[in-house]
Amino acid sequence: MAVQLKKRSRSVKEAYGRLMDRTDAKFRDLAKELADNSIDPNEWHTQFDQLLYELHRDAHAYGRKLADASAASSIDFDGVAARIAVNLESGWMQGFLSDLHTQDPRYYDEDGNLQVDPVQERMRWYAQKSRGTANEAFVSYSPDETEWEWVDTGGPFECDDCRYLAEGSPYTKHTLPTHPGQNDTPCLFHCECHLKRLSDDETGFMPHAFSPLDAAA
Repeated sequence: MAVQLKKRSRSVKEAYGRLMDRTDAKFRDLAKELADNSIDPNEWHTQFDQLLYELHRDAHAYGRKLADASAASSIDFDGVAARIAVNLESGWMQGFLSDLHTQDPRYYDEDGNLQVDPVQERMRWYAQKSRGTANEAFVSYSPDETEWEWVDTGGPFECDDCRYLAEGSPYTKHTLPTHPGQNDTPCLFHCECHLKRLSDDETGFMPHAFSPLDAAA
């Protein structure tokens, strides 16, 4: 049984990684459409919002599956969770849209041409928050009595909040203040922490490493 659980865990996490890479490829295509004027910034924003919704929806589903195989057939709240997650980012996304409308020099050259790489890089920041959605579902669909350890890896972006959260372990799903990847700590999407379910040492979703942008071209 333990071997089967490890295989399922690995399969779910690998599937989440593939989801992130597929979404990133769509981000690049969308940025290219904006660069060649096939779409305007408002159309880009609408499509970007939809891609983020689909990413969070599927990430939530993978979190349920990691929690327990039986959770995969439970009532589907994936879409609701996804819309909440994306709506929480709406202010930041409006700021991104404004930067495109005003041709912010971070994204446009001196001739007014949009640069795909920096746009895609910023789009990736939003994608990283889907790890928080997956981890939240992992916790929510695990048994109520489960205890959790916040594991601080001590990486280069380690912040005081993450150290504090690690020291406060163990938690229950009701006392855990946030989830790694939800951008509620000062390290934001750079957070390298993860959760460990103490009943079986199952770990949550780790940060996703995207391919270098020059390799994605």
